[in-house]
Amino acid sequence: LWLACQLSGATLLAAFGHFTLGGVLLWQGLLLGGGLLCGRLLGGGLLGRTSLLSYTDLFALANLPFWATLFSALLLFGNLLSQPITDYDSLYYHLPFVASLHANGGFTAHAVAAVVAWYPFGWETLCALLVLPLQRDLLVTLPNLLVWGLWGLAIYRLARRLGAPAYAAGSVTLLLLTQPLVIDQIHTVRVDLALAAIFSAGLAFAVAEWQAHDRADALFTLLCLPLLAALKTSGLIYGLLLLLILLAFGLRRSRQLHNMANLMPLLALVGITSAAAGFWYLNNWRQYGNPLGAVALQFGPWTLFAGDITGAAMRRTMLLTLFTPTNPTHWRTLATQLWQQGGVPGALLGLLALALWLPRSLKAQDWRRAGTFVLLCGLLVAIYWITPYSGDDGSYGYQLTAQWLGQSLRFALAAAG
Repeated sequence: LWLACQLSGATLLAAFGHFTLGGVLLWQGLLLGGGLLCGRLLGGGLLGRTSLLSYTDLFALANLPFWATLFSALLLFGNLLSQPITDYDSLYYHLPFVASLHANGGFTAHAVAAVVAWYPFGWETLCALLVLPLQRDLLVTLPNLLVWGLWGLAIYRLARRLGAPAYAAGSVTLLLLTQPLVIDQIHTVRVDLALAAIFSAGLAFAVAEWQAHDRADALFTLLCLPLLAALKTSGLIYGLLLLLILLAFGLRRSRQLHNMANLMPLLALVGITSAAAGFWYLNNWRQYGNPLGAVALQFGPWTLFAGDITGAAMRRTMLLTLFTPTNPTHWRTLATQLWQQGGVPGALLGLLALALWLPRSLKAQDWRRAGTFVLLCGLLVAIYWITPYSGDDGSYGYQLTAQWLGQSLRFALAAAG
């Protein structure tokens, strides 16, 4: 809820040229007033039922993995306050966008280089909120630490809902969050960690809807769709996958456990967030005549929207195109990068997840759930495999190299979750 409220509010304020401390304070006041009013009129039942953690989970969570995760968060927060940002992408276009927004109080045509000007910048707009209070970028990466925690809660809740004991679910969460690849994303303004966290949260709510048939859970899943679209163009694909999962889990069977009046604030937030996410694509349509900006949108032989970046050009950058299964060097490169980016936590995570899943999958009553799990994992890995620039961007002559593959593994964070 916080992410949706802040991202949509920041985007709409900037779109109308009122991204100032006064405008943001007014928005926060409206959120506070609206929240208090909804809480008084509707009560806390809706949020209590649809939170990622139940009250039982809160007590079960207080174990060694939880305290280790909390200690890791404190260390990461200290690093966030004391270390400069050195990530190339952050310095190239993420932070320049934040600086332009802060300086101008709204979006400008030449805030970033033309090659990335058509990207959705919802995450950078959210991060810019943290610049206004101090008038400096000390806390600009704090949202990444927050979604790091959100990702952990989502994974823990998913594991619990799928039958994992509290201690095992906490251990899986700790191992996932402490992989080198994940830690490297926190003190940047990259969007990949946020994308993985919001997708996993949406998946957790979809699983909750599947088990409880509650429309509120379905609405929280739907709320994740515009958030994904506002972060990254590939968020459209992950959002579509979430929607298909929600439909496959039986949205039509959802019972109305809440009066429609109780769901109206959530429905309104879904609408506002959708408008904020849609701004980026409508702006591209206005400037480029194409909602995807410079990327041509083709369906078979038909070109729906023309663009400088064709489908053939995008396919040249995919891991699917550059990876040769019969080349042992490619397998060694992939294995080496998986080890370097996942480290010991990643290796233990894979073993623990397999140990938890394999015995349950052999039970006759759980084979369908196990098959669904394998299918979903396969889809997420396939999405990473066909993600543009997962193999190269041309810097290395469209060849599979350790240098590019190592940093592009962040595109697979949603699959890792």
